[in-house]
Amino acid sequence: SMKDREYSVNKPHGTYRVAVIGDSVTFGSGIAVENLYTEILEDRLKAEGRPVEILNTAVTGYNSVQEDVVLREKVIPLNPDMVVIGYCLNDNSATDGFKEIARQMHPGSIGSRLHSKFISLVLDRLEEATGSWFKSFRGTKQLFKSLGRSQRDHGIEAVVVIFPYNFSALEVYKQRERHQQIRGMAEAEGIRVLDFLEFTKTLSAAEREALYQPGDKAHFSAAGMK
Repeated sequence: SMKDREYSVNKPHGTYRVAVIGDSVTFGSGIAVENLYTEILEDRLKAEGRPVEILNTAVTGYNSVQEDVVLREKVIPLNPDMVVIGYCLNDNSATDGFKEIARQMHPGSIGSRLHSKFISLVLDRLEEATGSWFKSFRGTKQLFKSLGRSQRDHGIEAVVVIFPYNFSALEVYKQRERHQQIRGMAEAEGIRVLDFLEFTKTLSAAEREALYQPGDKAHFSAAGMK
């Protein structure tokens, strides 16, 4: 079960299957399904006559530790030709990575793990307030190692797309160094990297502001998804 539609576990013959892993940015919190970047890309490729499936496996609130579980336990069995990690700069948070929660398909399926999820949320807010979640990339490194291994062992094309976090304006954005760190970790595993921050340099201030939902410095608007 995914946000956009149901897919067969078995890949249709002749189809190029792309699985996209991520958090609320890729999940498209506050965005209609048809405006997700995964949907837009799939529609464009199909319009060009390309037999492609793009599976959006993102879950709101997930970080690198949880996404590593998604990659190994959910995505690899789907036999994708390409895996894309939609990476937001807060994905290296250490406290939200309870692997047992990550084995759920949907964030609403908390059940008996509600207490753990609540504790996780409180700790995550504490980390964010103190800035400590920027100090360790252990979970991110493990995710990229798993993705690199998938590329070597299974012949899967691997891509990491980096999205800015807490981005309001290019001239005051303080996380450029973090982008370089993430890029370096991915490239060290032989993974191709696309940095969305590079794209914003070609835009005016008004165009950059329109990329995000009102009052939100992390989640894309429909225009940003496009």
